[in-house]
Amino acid sequence: MDSNFFKHTLIGAVAFVVLGYLIYGLALMGYFAENTTGGQETPVWWALAVSQIGLGAILATVLGAGSARDFASGAKAAGMVGIMYGLAVSFDLLATTTMFNSTTPAVVMVLTEAVRFAVAGGIVAMMMGKE
Repeated sequence: MDSNFFKHTLIGAVAFVVLGYLIYGLALMGYFAENTTGGQETPVWWALAVSQIGLGAILATVLGAGSARDFASGAKAAGMVGIMYGLAVSFDLLATTTMFNSTTPAVVMVLTEAVRFAVAGGIVAMMMGKE
């Protein structure tokens, strides 16, 4: 790991926070409020930061090992990772919790994570290409 890894991790983390707010906090807040149970009234900010840094590190690792160095190639690679991540997390939650009222919100979460990963991955890859 070098300083570029940490820089790309932080770029990815910031992208995930912004995209998460836009997608889950604004665009789909009503949908998920109606189709999920529980949830925090106010996020546990330190835990959110740790999770977004972890997601940024996933992108820095995957994209750093590959050849994606522009927005399109980064979005494509990271979008695929987002689909896998979304499938794993969403259907694990569906199987083990009462968070989702049906299968539909789990599928919506897979799609939203694919978009979030694709855009964040495009940003990270574009920054990698500038070096």
